[in-house]
Amino acid sequence: MVTNFFEHSESGNEPSTFTHTELIALVSDTITQTCCDGNIENKITEVLQSLQESKEIILFMEFIQKCANTNATWKFWTQFVFEDAFAYINLYIALRSRNWELRLACLKLMAPIFSAYEHFTCKKIIAQHLADVLAYPSSIVEQLKKVCFSVSLSGRPWHSVAIDEAHEMAINKDCKTSIVRPTEDYINRIATYMPFRAKCFDNLKTQLFPV
Repeated sequence: MVTNFFEHSESGNEPSTFTHTELIALVSDTITQTCCDGNIENKITEVLQSLQESKEIILFMEFIQKCANTNATWKFWTQFVFEDAFAYINLYIALRSRNWELRLACLKLMAPIFSAYEHFTCKKIIAQHLADVLAYPSSIVEQLKKVCFSVSLSGRPWHSVAIDEAHEMAINKDCKTSIVRPTEDYINRIATYMPFRAKCFDNLKTQLFPV
């Protein structure tokens, strides 16, 4: 989309004062400043407001809308990039920032998207998960909100990953390494925490799905 916009501008139609390289540099600098700023949410809001007022962004959005009105492929990708994709982006932000409510809101938005694109298995999993959450005891939901659904392996804010990702990056990695490249250190590590992990998972299953 961006490339087509600049090609459109370079052909003499609604010329842009930005070059493609300058725009990439602007976005890169903005992301860097945002990630380094302590108050990330306010910084993001500030950046978005400044971009919305930019002449370049106004010309870009007018160009996108014009193409979407005349071409089915452009219409499809405009819908996805400027509307549907935000469910995925916000889910990523929810995991990174450990925001439980935002995560649930994103899943609710993603279910109809999966249905529209005929990913029925994913839609079914989301619906089942949301139903399970409603059935969980309040004590379990509170723990999920606080610490359990997303964790930071490094301890740094905005660097958290989903609990299943953390499991893959840590426990599963150690288990697979101990099998593929067994060493005394890995075997001792597995032998120490695997019984504890098994008991934790059993307790979690019992609390989430009591018979």
